[in-house]
Amino acid sequence: MKNTHLFSLLLSLLFHSILAASIYYVVSNISTTKKQEKTPPKKIALDLKNLHTKTEVEKKTTTPPPQKQKAQQKPLKQIKKKKTIKKSVHHKKMIKKKKKLLKKRVQKRKTLKKKVTQVEKKGIKKNTTPLKSQLKKHHTHSKKHIQKEQYKQNNLYAIQQMIKENLYYPRKARRKKITGEVVVTFTLLKNGEIKDIKVVSSDAKILSRAAIKTIQGLSQKLPKPSTSIHLKLPINYTLK
Repeated sequence: MKNTHLFSLLLSLLFHSILAASIYYVVSNISTTKKQEKTPPKKIALDLKNLHTKTEVEKKTTTPPPQKQKAQQKPLKQIKKKKTIKKSVHHKKMIKKKKKLLKKRVQKRKTLKKKVTQVEKKGIKKNTTPLKSQLKKHHTHSKKHIQKEQYKQNNLYAIQQMIKENLYYPRKARRKKITGEVVVTFTLLKNGEIKDIKVVSSDAKILSRAAIKTIQGLSQKLPKPSTSIHLKLPINYTLK
């Protein structure tokens, strides 16, 4: 009797629990459907301008801009041409400056000549002699200056190359890895001799001594000038 009573209780509990679950499920479904009916559908706005196809995106990522490709694919000839153009522009500027200087000198001569003619007209011969001597001095000075400038233009690069080829670099300095620049001044005579070698600035004493030695070794080897010339050159000491 007891067993039958328990079995009936269990059956009633199961039945009631299933009923409660089904009621809860139905009620919850009804509430969700009502909410869905109340809430209006969301509108989605698309900007057709901002849309991009896969092919356009891939093109942007893969292919670099044409300007960069051109910059990368510049041949060596174009670079050399640019360098030559820069050199020619610099050369033209130097020629313009020299022409201006020559014009100024010509004007000075003309003014001096005018003074001489004025004094001669007045009949004062004593004052004419110093003016004539001034003209001669000015003429000789301008000639020498032009010759010096021409020599520098034509031979400075060659002199620098000769210094590089005949550079004296002491072993001690190389061992200790001493590098730097030494600026040297010296006078080059007509016969090619070098005199009055002086160090203007130097990064190390050992390098300044070496620089003086290299220039002493270039005596009678450098191109000879028409007049004695004073040169100022930098000598670089670098380890490759």
